[in-house]
Amino acid sequence: MGLEIEGGVLPRDGLVPIGAFSRGLYFMASDGAILADDGVVERFVFADSWRIFLERFALGHEAPDVIPGWPARHCASLSEDVGKALAQALGVPRAPELSDRTQSFWTSDDLVIWSTPAYLEFCVSPCILHADEPAVIEQALVGIQANHPELSIERSEAAR
Repeated sequence: MGLEIEGGVLPRDGLVPIGAFSRGLYFMASDGAILADDGVVERFVFADSWRIFLERFALGHEAPDVIPGWPARHCASLSEDVGKALAQALGVPRAPELSDRTQSFWTSDDLVIWSTPAYLEFCVSPCILHADEPAVIEQALVGIQANHPELSIERSEAAR
């Protein structure tokens, strides 16, 4: 999938149009941030930089309402954003090529932890784990559940 934009789309409020998604337009601000505008809600930062935008785009996160695709077969959606605490406890490094002020990713060889962006709160959980083996997810959750007794977890298997 590529970025498209119709002719005649002009800069707005100091923002330069750079492409379109299914329900709106992307704009670049003078600081390099990529903003999304769907014409319904107020414009919001989708990525802090063009580089991060393209990295996410490569994962299939090409629109604000499209969830990144991971090749992992198992997933756990958590009711609280415990991504940072979980990553620190497990020693999983933050992925700077994907992370910014809007959302964070931590990745290892067998686990991805995603603290989802606030603009997706209507359709996804605040924190999502991806792994090929369910045991990796279960092991990751052991310590965090003790410190977060109200945490609810929804497990699923992705279709390949």
